[in-house]
Amino acid sequence: MKAPIKKELMKCFDRELEARWPQFVVFESERDARTWSWKASPSLVFFVTVQVLEGKEQFLVEVSWNEIAEFPWGAMGKVKVESSQGRERLGRLWESGPCEPVWDVLPEKTARQVQDLDAVRQGKSIPADLPFAQIQPRIMPLVRDAMDKFENYGIPLFRRVAEAHGITSLATGRD
Repeated sequence: MKAPIKKELMKCFDRELEARWPQFVVFESERDARTWSWKASPSLVFFVTVQVLEGKEQFLVEVSWNEIAEFPWGAMGKVKVESSQGRERLGRLWESGPCEPVWDVLPEKTARQVQDLDAVRQGKSIPADLPFAQIQPRIMPLVRDAMDKFENYGIPLFRRVAEAHGITSLATGRD
């Protein structure tokens, strides 16, 4: 993902999380991802991660938990709520097919990638990307859609995890 798009994407996620779920705070930031955490109890931490896809103008969201304040790196694909840790891509909570849902800032570019690759192989030029000023207005609606999906799929998962860990009341900031 191009740097200006990624910067705007993360700013939008910061704003949306602060507005919707202020209990999440930045946990760590890596080259292609940013993670927020919420210590729901002394023995349960929830995480939300936004990961940009390398070489594409796309991103995905992950939800995870751990009984200690460490990111559960080895828990991908584990969503048994009674487990000490779990981690899954948000899109996998509603989609089970071979294609994983991602959010695409430039779907027209994604659609033409095969043609662009063929053009490069043949020594032809490829269309330039839109200017950032035309891309920027697309970002917040995608972030809001991702946060709506988080509210509809991620938060209910976190509630089930909390209940399985003996937490009877989980104030999510939207209650």
